[in-house]
Amino acid sequence: MARIADMLLNPGGHYEFDGQQRVYPDIRLVYWAGGNVFHHHQDINKLIRAWQRPDTVIVHEQFWTAQAKFADIVLPATTSLEREDIGSASNDGFIIAMPQHLPPFAAAKSDYAIFAALSQRLGFADAFTQGA
Repeated sequence: MARIADMLLNPGGHYEFDGQQRVYPDIRLVYWAGGNVFHHHQDINKLIRAWQRPDTVIVHEQFWTAQAKFADIVLPATTSLEREDIGSASNDGFIIAMPQHLPPFAAAKSDYAIFAALSQRLGFADAFTQGA
């Protein structure tokens, strides 16, 4: 997350990573699902400038957050109470079942349901959903 603003603001710019010189790509579309970059970035004003550079920014959001405010398209996503899910962290030695407790609010859909619908429209739903 620390370099996302640099990447968006400096297409073709060089940076070092893991001892190698790399080049930032020219990002024209940002599609963000899960998490909120505006909650984690160190320089919010720089991120706001950077977020305006791509042609289109699409986000999944549950609430009207800063990330939603600065996006071009906001797809309403369910909260963890409105979907079946599993959870864990990289340091956990276990996973946790997260059963749905509430129906989705209004038009909200799970990230999976949103991606499945997009894959259907783009013609590769069977590959994405593995036929489910």
